[in-house]
Amino acid sequence: MGYIVLLIIISVVIFFFWQKREKQRKLDEQKRIEEELRRKQELELLHNKQKEEIAPLFGKIEKFNKSIAKFKSQKKYLSNFDVFCFQKDFEKLFKEMQEKKYKHLPNYRKESEIIENFIRDFVNLHEIIENRNEDFIEKELVESSELLSDVEGKSLDNQQRNAIIVDEDNSLIIAGAGSGKTTTIAGKVKYLTQRLSINPKEILLISFTRKSADEMAERIRQKMDISLLVKTFHKLGLDIIAETNNEKPSIFDLSKKETEQLISSFISNSKMKQKLRFATVYFVVSGGAKRRKCQRA
Repeated sequence: MGYIVLLIIISVVIFFFWQKREKQRKLDEQKRIEEELRRKQELELLHNKQKEEIAPLFGKIEKFNKSIAKFKSQKKYLSNFDVFCFQKDFEKLFKEMQEKKYKHLPNYRKESEIIENFIRDFVNLHEIIENRNEDFIEKELVESSELLSDVEGKSLDNQQRNAIIVDEDNSLIIAGAGSGKTTTIAGKVKYLTQRLSINPKEILLISFTRKSADEMAERIRQKMDISLLVKTFHKLGLDIIAETNNEKPSIFDLSKKETEQLISSFISNSKMKQKLRFATVYFVVSGGAKRRKCQRA
């Protein structure tokens, strides 16, 4: 009988401790659920706040997409400077999007794709425009064929036509004597004025010598009835200085003999006679050689 009582007491004690532990477990579980719910709500609030911060930028991205479509649709070759100016308008937006954290946001797949497409297009814009220009040149060669088939009474070849259509900031065209350089320049003028409607007053042609500049201006005026500025590099520099200073600069116009006398006078009063004498000899001799070479040319 005593064993039965003892067994009952032990069972009661065990049940009591089990019940207490189970109650504590349920309390802990309830706390865990409440904490998890609190964190989930806080995270949801944080995500919503991040989405609200990004939301106004989608309007700017849409503007970028419309602008780039319009930019690419222009009926002209797009230069590096054109791309630079376009990117500059959206550079601030690009930097903002780079700083935003969005890939972790839930239910944000469509928005993430829009952002990633914008960043990709902005970064690869030069490559995008390069491919666009290749397509443009191919199409433009066909559409401007008739215009470039009669330049000074001549039909230009494919290399000349390509040089005319490409309107990069800087272009290096290498061609030998008699290969049609001046005709290509005349074709460029015709293309710019008639195809792209550029005002001839906004075009400046530059040559090395006055003779070639005058010849170029005369050929374009007589054969294409287009009057525009044609200058030498020196004349352009002179005009820029004159416009900046509101007066023409004085030109060094002494004869060879007068120049040698002036330099000799300077040397005789100098402490560095030997070095200056060497420099003078070099100046006079090389200068004379260059003048004789120009005269022969």
